[in-house]
Amino acid sequence: INAEYMGKLMGCGSAAAKEPAKQAPAAPAGQPPNRGAPPAATATAEHQEDGDGKKMVYNKETGHFEEAKDNLDKKDRPDDEELFKAAEEGNGEQFMACKPWIGAVVAPSKPPPSNGACPDVMYKLDYVFGFRTYECRNNLFISESGKLVYMLAALGIVLDYGKNTQQFFGGKSSKEPKALQHDDDILALALSPDRKLCATGQIGAIPKLFVWDIETQAVKAQYKLGKNTRGIIALSFSNDGKYVAFIDNSNDHNLYVIDVASSSLKNTQKTGPDPIKDIAWSNKPGDYTIGVVGPKIIKFFKGVEGGEGKRGLTDGGNVNFSSITSDDKGTFYAGDPQGNVCIFVENKKTKEVSIHKGEINLLNFVNGEILSGANDKKLNILDLELKVKKTYDFDAKVRAADKVGDKVVVGLSNATILVITGDTKTPVMKGHHDGEIWGLDICDDTVYTSCDDNKLMTWSISNKKNLGSYTLNEKPGEKIKYGASSITNLPDNQCSRAVAYCPALKHIAVATNNGELHVHSAEDPSKILCVKKDTERWVEKIAYSPDGKWLAFGTHENSVIIYETNASGQYTVKGKCTGMSSYIMALDWTDDSAFIRTNSGAYEYLFYKIPDCKQDPNGGTTTKDMHYATQSDKLGWYVTGIYPPGAKGTDINTIDRSNSEKYVISGDDWGLVNIYRYPCRENAKAIALRGHSEHVVRVKFNKDDSYIVSVGGQDKAIMLWKKAQYHVNLITNSQ
Repeated sequence: INAEYMGKLMGCGSAAAKEPAKQAPAAPAGQPPNRGAPPAATATAEHQEDGDGKKMVYNKETGHFEEAKDNLDKKDRPDDEELFKAAEEGNGEQFMACKPWIGAVVAPSKPPPSNGACPDVMYKLDYVFGFRTYECRNNLFISESGKLVYMLAALGIVLDYGKNTQQFFGGKSSKEPKALQHDDDILALALSPDRKLCATGQIGAIPKLFVWDIETQAVKAQYKLGKNTRGIIALSFSNDGKYVAFIDNSNDHNLYVIDVASSSLKNTQKTGPDPIKDIAWSNKPGDYTIGVVGPKIIKFFKGVEGGEGKRGLTDGGNVNFSSITSDDKGTFYAGDPQGNVCIFVENKKTKEVSIHKGEINLLNFVNGEILSGANDKKLNILDLELKVKKTYDFDAKVRAADKVGDKVVVGLSNATILVITGDTKTPVMKGHHDGEIWGLDICDDTVYTSCDDNKLMTWSISNKKNLGSYTLNEKPGEKIKYGASSITNLPDNQCSRAVAYCPALKHIAVATNNGELHVHSAEDPSKILCVKKDTERWVEKIAYSPDGKWLAFGTHENSVIIYETNASGQYTVKGKCTGMSSYIMALDWTDDSAFIRTNSGAYEYLFYKIPDCKQDPNGGTTTKDMHYATQSDKLGWYVTGIYPPGAKGTDINTIDRSNSEKYVISGDDWGLVNIYRYPCRENAKAIALRGHSEHVVRVKFNKDDSYIVSVGGQDKAIMLWKKAQYHVNLITNSQ
């Protein structure tokens, strides 16, 4: 069974557990492929066959299965017409040969009516917290109108930081199936010289480039690459704005030049087998020279004319470069990992100056000056002789910077965006920045999130602002044997995948990836009331009982620990619910705080009486008419329709029920947030919201259902979807 399947089966693909299975094949464990640098090819669709033997494809843009066309990527996949049909052994697509939870699913005595039609509600993307800083550089700019332009997940974002409002290139729903937008991670972004247009390029099986108007988000040009190109990793506008040059991530790292007016390809050349980190056109009017740099290369090409590129001549010196720009005389400046900037005239190095102590992540020529930002946490303003005119110091590595007049904008590696006027630094955006973000809870207007970056963060929905950032553990601990798979380098005690808020106690519970429970005061989240450690495995689901007396702690040790709470925060273990053969991925309390229901990674549907922690083998019947305070359960009678035709159980990562109990939402492996009517029974139709580029691992409604909040795992995006005016005429029969 291949690693990708094993990873998905453990939970959410890119964030699977590394612990071994205790019962095969129901709950195998494995570590998925790491989509760190360099980005690998990423499928844009999931395939299946329908009952007539037709090849079907799950379209990420529309959120529907469609008959496959010849020009779509056809990744072979076994017949998956039944939801949990077992595939042939050894083909990497085995799932389950049985449905162990079916016997525990009991209909209520008086089943409420269900309606499988598309829901009569609509949510629009309103705001996104975060800024992409990994695998990319020089991706933050100031537009002609003074707005900030950057990217995160599958979105191009335009932030009016004065009004604190955002516009998006992307973020459309399945009600707009023809909308042009990205469907995977955007890794490259650039602005036209007049600062009116933005170009964005993504990774994926069929990478896409879009050039769009910053004010209207209207598409001005578009281009799709072929298979095996893997993604667009660097791009740049020509000095007159007529052309866009970009580099793919194939083995040949091809250079492309397209005409913006016609979307036509003007030139393509191989740069060679060496990876490329940055690209820049000459800023000399009429000069279409393009410079590219990487760990083993600096090379110059005639962008429009074509022809063989010229290698940069360094007289036997360093050829390891990380950034490049050009001035208006056609002179190129290249930064290296040691902090030096080298000047190239034609293709010959004429000067080298030490500017930073650490890798230079960006060089940006603006209005006769050069901005240089590096891993030494400094931004320098240089003249063209490479003399430092001004230096700014920060608390994180500098990944992006731009300057218009006396206004400087800086993007840091900790996902912070700062606007600098004079010596005043004003943060206008914050976000999580390492590993994956899973932890999510909401109370009234406040959102609580935790991530693999050693942070608990709080956010205001109404004010669209970060309220605070709090450290989980000051001292790093040891890596545990069976920790959560993540791209972070931080130890498990500084990573978190679960958070819960208790209104009765005003406590915030955080589960770290080494099995610790931290109880924070909600009035001052920097104050940790207690730390408990009663499991050796990581935790992905925790929940307070409605009366606030208990905290259920769902572990990857195949158990739920029940803590008895108190106002001082000194929690004690009351008992442990056992009998599961795999980790806990969902749990809910009844309104009277007397029962919990659980979903395990082996798709067991089990019920426990609290506080004695004894399993009720007839729990489905016992609780069939009881009301549950929440709906994270993915297996019960009320949500049998959340799986699209052909989907596997692991494709749906998370669900939540609206407080009105009219709707249920899901987050899936295709980066979609899906809205259904509730109850959601078989063959239900959904509205799919596109914005995330990775597995959507948590979704929640706020108290009055005016917002949906979603977090995207590895894309580290926190998205606020606002309830919008609903128009019946937008719904088509096909939807």
